[in-house]
Amino acid sequence: MQSGLWNYFSGYVIISVKGFSWEKFVNKAVSTGINIWDIKCFADRTEMKIPLKECGKLRDCALKSGCRVKILEEHGAPFLFRRLRKKGFFMWGLLVFVTFLFILSSFIWEVRVKGALRIPEEDILSFAAECGIFPGAGRKNIDTDEAARKFILNFEEISWISIDIQGTRAEISIAEALEEKEPPVRSAPSNIVADSSGVIDRIYVSSGTPAVSEGDTVFEGDILISGIPLTPVDGEFARGEPVPAAGKVFARNTYSITLTLPKTRWEKVFTGKSRNLYTLILPGKEFSLPSFAKEEKPFEITGSKEKSLSFGDYSFPFGFKKETISFYEEKTLVYTENEAENILNNRLLYKLSGLDAGTKILNLTSDFSETPDSFVLKTELTVSESIGKEENF
Repeated sequence: MQSGLWNYFSGYVIISVKGFSWEKFVNKAVSTGINIWDIKCFADRTEMKIPLKECGKLRDCALKSGCRVKILEEHGAPFLFRRLRKKGFFMWGLLVFVTFLFILSSFIWEVRVKGALRIPEEDILSFAAECGIFPGAGRKNIDTDEAARKFILNFEEISWISIDIQGTRAEISIAEALEEKEPPVRSAPSNIVADSSGVIDRIYVSSGTPAVSEGDTVFEGDILISGIPLTPVDGEFARGEPVPAAGKVFARNTYSITLTLPKTRWEKVFTGKSRNLYTLILPGKEFSLPSFAKEEKPFEITGSKEKSLSFGDYSFPFGFKKETISFYEEKTLVYTENEAENILNNRLLYKLSGLDAGTKILNLTSDFSETPDSFVLKTELTVSESIGKEENF
């Protein structure tokens, strides 16, 4: 079996064999040492592929088999170079382009940082530039081991670092040292005070003395749990040492929520037509390549894919970006009453899902109505919510 890549570089031809004994021609060619593949039989001829270097043996095989042989097509690198030799300007341009790529591949064009959590990435890139690692730096001038040593000495937060040069990209991977935990600071004496008004519904005290009872009406700033403990002694209350007050206080409050939905909406309706846009990416610049005639219909980018060119471990400092755009039309759609009510109810549920943990809904009434331009959902909501916050003496 012939290798497709080898056949391309050495060159091959497609020949046509006509005559009653084309099988005899094939047998003679094979016995002579000619490699034949992709034999196709037609009504008036037989086509096959043979290597370019073995074309000189065809004449003898044709004479002995009584067949007529004709070269139909020529393929492979030798024929390509023959055509290019006639275009001197193109060859010089190709040579300059290859030289340009070789020169660009000897520089660093991208510096990436991995593993930085507490250390700002800008600080790492700035210090890397001081160590000679920056876009535009020569690859041969970079000493990765020395740069890693300087990083360890300069950043106390770094416990391990690896600097890897991959083609035209430098990757700085770091592992940060574990952050030392500071010993807990003892809290100062404090009270729990109300951050909003309401009627006390529930109260739980774990430290301090309750200053309100269930059913009391309180206002913002009122003390709910005092940080001064009171101990009964001989029918009176003795004041203890001030402590940080702790606990939960819940109060009843009523809120009004009004949600509206316009009766009409604009919606994108995709036509099913799509095109591809191509962009050439160079260091610091992008060039859009013309790919389709201007369309009057609006479009949306529905897919994007970038690909950088590389050869082995070498990554060239340019690539291509392919974007898929889909055309659409804007149409006016009208909500039905049931659709609108379902949408508004879902929005209300989403809004209620954002209530603080521990909040209880005690009562809820909703009224759905319609105006000339929109649908309206009005809701009265009574909740039991936490209203306490810590305030130092």
